[in-house]
Amino acid sequence: MVEPTPYPLGRVVQHDPKSLAFPAQVAGIALTTIRHARHVGPFDQGNLGSCTGNAGVGALATDPLFSTLPGAVAQALNEALAISVYSQATTLDSEPGSYPPDDTGSSGLAVAKALKQRGYISGYTHAFALDATLQSLVTGPVIIGINWYNNFFTPDGSGLLTTHPGDSVAGGHEVVLDEINVEHRLVGGTNSWGPGWGREGRFYMSFDLLGRLLSEQGDATVFVPINAPAPFPVPVPVPAPAPVPVPDPAPVEPVDVDAADAALWAEVKAWAGLRHVMTSGKVAAALNTWAKGKGLE
Repeated sequence: MVEPTPYPLGRVVQHDPKSLAFPAQVAGIALTTIRHARHVGPFDQGNLGSCTGNAGVGALATDPLFSTLPGAVAQALNEALAISVYSQATTLDSEPGSYPPDDTGSSGLAVAKALKQRGYISGYTHAFALDATLQSLVTGPVIIGINWYNNFFTPDGSGLLTTHPGDSVAGGHEVVLDEINVEHRLVGGTNSWGPGWGREGRFYMSFDLLGRLLSEQGDATVFVPINAPAPFPVPVPVPAPAPVPVPDPAPVEPVDVDAADAALWAEVKAWAGLRHVMTSGKVAAALNTWAKGKGLE
């Protein structure tokens, strides 16, 4: 169940290794200051842990995704649809239970699957680090699943989220990013706690804070518009196996050579080295073996 907090949370961590084959396509994208227009106001999830559904539908309500939606869908981007998407996502994630009746929370990955099943997007990709997330944000909205610190519940008057020493994690939350300010190294987004929270429902955070949150089991999901080709998997490099260490051979202890043995071997060495047959051959072989054992050969 979603733990009670000043505002509802509900994001759970679900990282599928198969997502590695669907990285966000960001090659050649330069960071540029931009805010993508959102065509509906901030949603309000009330007491329900449906932040993932709200973030997903909020991204659909933002350019350029919004302009690709069928008219009937574009007109239905509201809290009821967000809850419906959340409900579907709870049947697709890795958490036991589903809503209703269980308000289990869900993941960004599951919401992306739900939106694809509904035909609202052609697919989705993933940004695995700060740079790729920022580059993806230049081209459109990005939903992020992050740790939500207690200090985030009360951003300052500008909507800026910050942490302080000793701050603790209240739970997980999913929000939609829709703005990047390169000059001030800030990203902005829209939350789902109504227009009375933050700066009329919006928030900002520094690049550094976003990078930290992504490193704490965070994730960024990028929706591919319905009018664009579905993403296809790319080969994931397989690391070469580590070489198996070969132990050094054990050192050979020197054999003390007895003077009498050495003198005897000096007398018979030449004969033992010749080719012999029958009994003489056995004697020669025995002499050679004896000499090796004594360290003479």
